[in-house]
Amino acid sequence: MKRKLIGLLVVVVVGALAVPALAITDGTPDGEGNSAEYPYVGQLLFYVPDAIDPRFGPEDPGAWFNCTGTLIDESVVLTAGHCTFAVGDGIDSTLTDPSNPSPLVDTDDDGESDNGAGGTDVWINFSQEPNYEGFPPSTDYFDNPDDTTGPDDNTNEDRFLDREDWLDGPDATDWIRGTAWPIPFYNDAAFLLFDLGVVVLNPMASETVPLGPYPELVELGALDKYEAPGSGRFKAKDRFTAVGYGLREIVPFFEPNYGAGENDQRYIADGLMVIDGTGVLGFGPTFPYDAALVFSNSPGKAHTGGTCFGDSGGPIFDADGDFAAVTSFGLNQNCKGTGGGYRLDQADDQDWLDQGLSGGGWDSHPDGDSPWQ
Repeated sequence: MKRKLIGLLVVVVVGALAVPALAITDGTPDGEGNSAEYPYVGQLLFYVPDAIDPRFGPEDPGAWFNCTGTLIDESVVLTAGHCTFAVGDGIDSTLTDPSNPSPLVDTDDDGESDNGAGGTDVWINFSQEPNYEGFPPSTDYFDNPDDTTGPDDNTNEDRFLDREDWLDGPDATDWIRGTAWPIPFYNDAAFLLFDLGVVVLNPMASETVPLGPYPELVELGALDKYEAPGSGRFKAKDRFTAVGYGLREIVPFFEPNYGAGENDQRYIADGLMVIDGTGVLGFGPTFPYDAALVFSNSPGKAHTGGTCFGDSGGPIFDADGDFAAVTSFGLNQNCKGTGGGYRLDQADDQDWLDQGLSGGGWDSHPDGDSPWQ
């Protein structure tokens, strides 16, 4: 579940079945610098020019969001597909047809990502608590009747340009810009099925990113065992750890806890349990593209914490420390009960990642065949 910024606050949009973009609830804070357990996990900030911010309205679209991402080498951040789709490119839309916000990425079946990919309006910060001091607040730009001191006639474009200047300028040295690529099979109308993407950091960024070693992906098919029927497949030792930034609590009416130090920090939820391996739609092995693992998501004896709004794209590690899934969705509006991760043990995904990491590019899939055709 990705998190939309309102000024420096958050708004949550909830769907009926599964909600993209999630933050660690009831977890423990990670350390900073040399004391950090997961220094290669960072907070993503990105701009989507075709999304609607209700304060500007549909006549002046554009919205900012947060997700979480993980370095898998010195210049590539692994995250969720829905976090990387339709990101702006210098404020311009990356959608071929902005009036249709949920097209297939590979619209002409040539194996290339020609819709919603390649956006450059994305930044990442690997600090345990990213610095937003000086980040231009939205209240300076939209017509706020309660603000008698600020300007009322600025536009969403003004907000973007000022924020871009700040993020790329000398006062935001911990923020690194990149380019967003969803996997070419990603379809925003069915985000659950291929919810994988990367952010490729700008050249020279390697001088400022955390040093490795970086996490290794799970082996192909390592999570197949959770598809088998019967409760015996969910062993007590099979605990998973989620890491991410974002909301620590959602109470009824979606009023987040805005206490000092409660948001925009890297937290750890250690001890998640797989409760369903058949995919959120229940198709499992009969429809291999339903690649979800559903995890326990409430505090209790068996585990300590879960995921919530702001953790989308964040890593979920297995008991061996291998990168098993990215946080993808939630099945409860208040971040209680269950949350889901997109599996990383599949050949389609690992082939695409291998191609990109070896210099083959991110805008096509190695076999060129789309499962949607």
